[in-house]
Amino acid sequence: MTSPREGHASAPERAKDHLPHGPMHRNVGHVLSDALSVYMRDQAPQQHDDGHISPEEFLIIALEWLRDPARLRESYGPDEVIASCMRDDVFLGRVAQVSMDNVLLSQSMTPPVEVWQGSHDASSIIPQPHTFAVITGKPALMPHHLYPFAIGRDGYPVNIVCLEEGWLDESGRAATRILALDPEAMPPLLVETSLTTPLTIHAAIILELPTHQEVAHHASLSKRLKDAGVHVINDAESCARCCDDKAWLRGQVASSSSPAFEVPECALLSPDLSTSKTIASSLRGLVAARPTSQGIILQRAANTTEGQDVSYFPFAKTDDDIQMLVDHVQHLMDTTHDGDGNVLASSFRGDVYCTDQKKNVVVRLNAAVGGHVTASVVFGAQDHKIVSLGGETCAPGRLSNLKELYRHDQSGLNLCPTSYAWKVWRQVAQAVLSQVALPLVGIDVVLEARQIPDTDAHPQYYPHPVVLEVNGRPGSLIFAEVPSFNNDGTFSSRHTSPVNYSFWQSIIPPSTIPLSSSLSSSSSSSLHHTLTIVDWLSRLTSRSDSSLHNLFVSRYGNDPGILEDRYDAYVTLLRSSLMQGFDDQRPVVVVASPGRDRVFMGHTDLTGLGGPTINSTTKQEILCVMQVVVPVEEGNSSTHGTTTTKAEDMTGILALSNYSTEFSPCRVSLPDELIPISDQPVCKVWDPALWHSYIKGALTFLLSPQFHMHKIVRDKLGLAGQGAKPCGVRAHFASTGYLTLPNVGGVSSSGALTGAFVSALSEILRMDIPLSGQAEADFGEYYLGKTAGCADKTAQLFGQVGKVSVVGSFPEGFLQNIQFPESHMRVLMAESPVPRLTTPQGREYLEERVQREGLGGKTVDEVVAWGHSTMKRYGSGAFVEALKILKSRLTDVIQKGEVTPGSPIVTAKEAQGVLDALMSEPKGHPHGLLRELCRNGAIEATLPYLAGWENRHLRYNLIYRLLKLIPLVETIPAQNGVVYSLRRSMLYGLAEVERGWAYLDALQEVESSPASGIPKVLALVAWAHDGDRAEVDYRHGLKPTSWSSSKDNSVDDIALDAWINNKDDLYSKPGGFSRSLPDFDDLADEIQVHFADTARARVAAAGLGGAVCLHVTTQRADELMGWLEKRGYKTRFV
Repeated sequence: MTSPREGHASAPERAKDHLPHGPMHRNVGHVLSDALSVYMRDQAPQQHDDGHISPEEFLIIALEWLRDPARLRESYGPDEVIASCMRDDVFLGRVAQVSMDNVLLSQSMTPPVEVWQGSHDASSIIPQPHTFAVITGKPALMPHHLYPFAIGRDGYPVNIVCLEEGWLDESGRAATRILALDPEAMPPLLVETSLTTPLTIHAAIILELPTHQEVAHHASLSKRLKDAGVHVINDAESCARCCDDKAWLRGQVASSSSPAFEVPECALLSPDLSTSKTIASSLRGLVAARPTSQGIILQRAANTTEGQDVSYFPFAKTDDDIQMLVDHVQHLMDTTHDGDGNVLASSFRGDVYCTDQKKNVVVRLNAAVGGHVTASVVFGAQDHKIVSLGGETCAPGRLSNLKELYRHDQSGLNLCPTSYAWKVWRQVAQAVLSQVALPLVGIDVVLEARQIPDTDAHPQYYPHPVVLEVNGRPGSLIFAEVPSFNNDGTFSSRHTSPVNYSFWQSIIPPSTIPLSSSLSSSSSSSLHHTLTIVDWLSRLTSRSDSSLHNLFVSRYGNDPGILEDRYDAYVTLLRSSLMQGFDDQRPVVVVASPGRDRVFMGHTDLTGLGGPTINSTTKQEILCVMQVVVPVEEGNSSTHGTTTTKAEDMTGILALSNYSTEFSPCRVSLPDELIPISDQPVCKVWDPALWHSYIKGALTFLLSPQFHMHKIVRDKLGLAGQGAKPCGVRAHFASTGYLTLPNVGGVSSSGALTGAFVSALSEILRMDIPLSGQAEADFGEYYLGKTAGCADKTAQLFGQVGKVSVVGSFPEGFLQNIQFPESHMRVLMAESPVPRLTTPQGREYLEERVQREGLGGKTVDEVVAWGHSTMKRYGSGAFVEALKILKSRLTDVIQKGEVTPGSPIVTAKEAQGVLDALMSEPKGHPHGLLRELCRNGAIEATLPYLAGWENRHLRYNLIYRLLKLIPLVETIPAQNGVVYSLRRSMLYGLAEVERGWAYLDALQEVESSPASGIPKVLALVAWAHDGDRAEVDYRHGLKPTSWSSSKDNSVDDIALDAWINNKDDLYSKPGGFSRSLPDFDDLADEIQVHFADTARARVAAAGLGGAVCLHVTTQRADELMGWLEKRGYKTRFV
């Protein structure tokens, strides 16, 4: 990021050059800010002997100068421009702030800013269909915050703008004024203007709000944006949990069996649980844990910024020293401003400092998704232990660069950054990023001298990072650097953007950008929404359109065979749509939507459990072409070439069709059928066996008051009220060629179908439904009698190639993408010959099997009925019923002191802690969520002694005892006599959530230590499949399997007592959910024998047929693929 201001002409010359190219109102701001900057540089020394002037004084003097007409005329002549400027307070204020930035702040770090006076159509500088906004509470620093993102766009089709909250319109979704980098200007130029038409914002990051009440301000702004449908990538809830709570990250390290980074030793002191005595005891324990520490740091545990209330105390040696610390802790507890009086005590770490006056050093590592890491350096003030750029209780430090970072200790060791050090820094930064699940964070680390491994003969040392805290609103990104290393051991560094192409893909993934928009924006903005089927076919068949070719390459790669196949697939889609009544002269939108592979955690996103899921998107996809038909007036007709025909009346009609004759077309009335259903309480309406039911359900949900943008959807479709004329919608689908998405279980083909529909509808009607809103369309499956959440579509929308995505449930939301260690392990998805037995394809399979070898005396109807009852018996109902019983019995414990006489399974204190944890997220879940009893659950807060990896067996002990309160089997009359295996199901759910977190830890270990990480991953896969093993064999008359009576499948009190005594890990306990089939169980056993310690299999997704997911070492992946294909499985790499 070299100086972008080099090469710019003087202010008068620039004004002269710009005059022919646009209105003079656009140039006056540029000229005035430069002239004002010259004046203010002369004024500063006159204001203070030391030559410094405060920002407040600067703005007062600058505005006085700007409001003097004589000054304006001297700098810029035209009277009509001067008169207009004098009436525009916003314009004058921004000119003053830009000048202050030039003189006091960014200086040569950013291009100059040209402030346009008045409102303008800024389509030349914001030509893309999607917009990302950097929103800051410090307007003078806007160029400082915008430029790092703007130069990191790397050609991705997204507008990048900067604004303050006051520039949002009333809806909170659109900007009325922006600052943006002019994409055509050379040298670079930043342009600021008010807009004639508000600009819709799709995603945003909130940076550097005013220090006073920063956390509260973040919360209110984040809520406003999210309520308006903006995807806030650092929303307040995530930042509050992972970043503003300084103790959270350290707790994650403590709970991990193999932490990927270090944090200072610490103690969390709570006013509710602490007395002077216990505080002193904790502090003595902290001193004893690191006797070499130079001191203790005390700070509020949450909701502080920029060194606020952070204090250093020298090493405590005496009782008086400890008492001084206790007094300060209690002071912090007593003076809390937000109700959270927790105090964090930490060992002072870091022995690398600047030899210049021994100033302490903190390095800011900026980590972004895509593996991108940058760094900047802050040197503390002289004689100050706390390093910060400013705060209420510490002296401001100084930003510097990597070259200035060095240290000479008494041994003369030179600790300049080396390639090895940079590798470690990057690994630590990415490990932290994976923990906090935000796409971009700033990580503050101190440095300690460590010996480079394998240098015992000639010891070499490097500065090792110890993580202090994470900032979800990272400032100072413009100072980000990346070093490069030379063969002679020296290094250089350059300023760069903290984000790259992969970052933008994660914010606005290419799978969610309708191809029509991408193609339009890459050619000409005037083409937006004007591509007809004729246009598309011309471009597809000629193969000569470079913008279309580049779009295909960005999505499908460079393989000529795949590209040719995709061209053919799109041609097939569009030509077949003409057979379904599409008008080849009307605009269309084309969308490609991938499927979802469930890589791990089978059923954890069900109601009553609420755990995360681990997924990836498929290369296979569904294509959709959509056309909106306006209401037909009497006598209206449409022209096709030279033939005129009476137009079909499509008023208020949704017409769905599919290239495959397997899926029959469907027409439904929007005002007469969908609107009445959307106004009623949700209940089952449509048959889930019919493909078009999923689309009708998705659209009905978007029209219902449950969807926050339902009024916009109704208005755009002409369904807003009496007198409105509903438009018609045609949607045609196809999935053909190499990337055909199978419609068997396991890949969420229904999610891909509705994803394509909703994305196309949002685009063609210009509704700008955000990704999170599009994901909510999965709730439309409630109209089909299904009760899962929207994790599938969230994974499809936010997934990235080569990574697994972690999706939270209740509320559903994207948590993080994690690079999969493909150099050591691969994941295979194997489509089995057995479709899910509860689907029409499953019935056909069973009928064929009856003809071949029978079903052990059972009929097809009996087996299908068994399949449906299994889905009910082992589903969300089991979790909810277990919760009801658990809550009832825990309440008895609290009220009566025991569950049954002489059987104190849990104490009253434990019972209360469990109840408080279960009900920590009560909205929409009156009986709570079992996930809160697991790792990272609320139980770690309600019963703190259970928190952390080292205390996991205490938590597992409690869970095993709680399971004793749950009956093994229970018949629920209200659920049509469904017989639930409550204890086995509850154990499965709790163990599966634990397995998920352990799986993420193991994946990271595979990358750093394959020998220990791979066995852990494979063991977790095997335990997970055991939890799904079939207890009934549909092939042999529905007789019990050997697993049904296996001791490994036992969950009686004897088994629970044994686990308690042996301190068994919960994640190793299968539980029982019975979603596998004996076919898959036999396969898993064969793989374990044939491939030994290199591969394991588990049933994928909902189960009872469909696909199998396999983990295998990379060396044996091709062998396993061939082995499976010989057994009739269609395999592909995930």
